[in-house]
Amino acid sequence: HLITPTSDLVNDIPLSAIFSGMAAHLDAEKSIDVNKKALFVFTDTDEKWTVEVRKGVAEIQPFVVGKPDITIKVNSLVWKEMAAKIRNPTKTFLSGAIDVDGGQMEFIKFMKLFDIEE
Repeated sequence: HLITPTSDLVNDIPLSAIFSGMAAHLDAEKSIDVNKKALFVFTDTDEKWTVEVRKGVAEIQPFVVGKPDITIKVNSLVWKEMAAKIRNPTKTFLSGAIDVDGGQMEFIKFMKLFDIEE
């Protein structure tokens, strides 16, 4: 890292950049037989983002698209800190900072489709 990420630094990153990064890091091999839709609801900004993984491609929209398999409710800064590896995803999950409807294991499996190391 040239710059060590901090909460203040990542707070300025738009969610669109975080989700673009996710799309770029989808593991096409791991996700070739996957057809899953996750809805991210950001409790502090009222933003909603849909991430649909289908046949090795991630399609991301800044709104609700259809019925999600998994719904994730989280504060946008918490999500950004996880994306920047400031927060440990497992500990964040266990702390209750992320509310998942559709199964915690399903969420973990979904996130493992993306090459974002813990």
